[in-house]
Amino acid sequence: MSEKGVGIAKRVWVNPEKMLRNRRRITGKVETASTKKDLYMGAYVARTIIVSNDSNTPTWFEIYDGSEKVIGRKSLAAWDNWRMENVWLPFTSSVGLNSDATTTILTCGGFTP
Repeated sequence: MSEKGVGIAKRVWVNPEKMLRNRRRITGKVETASTKKDLYMGAYVARTIIVSNDSNTPTWFEIYDGSEKVIGRKSLAAWDNWRMENVWLPFTSSVGLNSDATTTILTCGGFTP
């Protein structure tokens, strides 16, 4: 199986007032290395995704919607951040993170549809 990420939706049409009313920020980290951690259960549309490696060693991470990997495995250098802006990525069941280090932190800014 390829480690390339699946396509990412660029635009999800929603009511702008609903977006503002349902804004939600998600922050969390992997508790056990190489074990997927659900950070939020339920539908969610991400507009900004930030992954931080707060350790002095390189790490890899993956982002999941339920059991489906939506962003393939990516490497992150020590003390580095990976950021996606204006992505409009819909999660239908949950927002999850997997990493080989417990110091990897995902911050997701968006809204519940």
